[in-house]
Amino acid sequence: MSKFIQYVFYALAVVIILAGALYEGTRTSRWSDPQDPILDSFAAGIHDIPVDLGYWTGDTRTERREMEALIAEEAGAVATLTRSYMATSMEKGVTVNIICGLSRKVAIHTPDACYRGSGYVMEGEIETVRIPYLDAALLRKLQQADKEADPSQATKEATFYTAVFVHEGQDGYIDRQRVFWAWKGYETDWLAPSIPRNRWSPTDPLCKLYLSTVEKPGDELNENPVYDFGKVLFPVLDKLLDGHYQSTPLSLEETGTDSGIEKGEEKSSSSPVTTEQTSEAQRLNATPEELDLPGLE
Repeated sequence: MSKFIQYVFYALAVVIILAGALYEGTRTSRWSDPQDPILDSFAAGIHDIPVDLGYWTGDTRTERREMEALIAEEAGAVATLTRSYMATSMEKGVTVNIICGLSRKVAIHTPDACYRGSGYVMEGEIETVRIPYLDAALLRKLQQADKEADPSQATKEATFYTAVFVHEGQDGYIDRQRVFWAWKGYETDWLAPSIPRNRWSPTDPLCKLYLSTVEKPGDELNENPVYDFGKVLFPVLDKLLDGHYQSTPLSLEETGTDSGIEKGEEKSSSSPVTTEQTSEAQRLNATPEELDLPGLE
């Protein structure tokens, strides 16, 4: 083979490599900020998640509307929210971590990786659970056709992974977190696919949700407060994260968040607060640094 042919071969190889890199970078928005109306809608929806959800009240004193810039950039975040919720009728609270961005970043960094990276040890195996809730929009359609329509016909399920992560601090305090996580794309439900990166293309807009609670040894999974909290949270997220939402105040009638409130469960300042509730409230009021919790990535 002559030197001329070798030079031509090397030149063609360089052109092919550069063309491939250019195509991949353009396809995944690697060199530019993502501009997508669905991402904009997701960001508006995350911003408008209500502080009060039925009889659950969010703690705005320590919430993080946006993560630290470096973490947000690394996670490919367009919008994020971390907020803790408590209910007077519940002994435990639920911490919400939600992030939206392009799938190529949001589909990765699951708790079994990032919690372990923060010193937590996963206890047991990852399980898949389905959390039922009322589809408010579907119920309204059914009731328009039949005022006595059975609400059970409008039941949906959100599919989540869940696992327990344990961390022992230097002071001997053992933090035991039950974490639920799932993803929601454009016009999809909350899903827990086996390989999220294969479920969505790299440039698909995507939301990732963590729901975490303190769990004691012996606590039953089906009695976790996330099951109750989901009844008021998921109908709201269905409305806010449908990919069409534009920032406007939501009413209870629009979201159906009052549909899961049974008589006697309404928020009341006179409800007795147990010692465990007080301890849980103190935990929820602590800053993430005090809790030594991993950031959402």
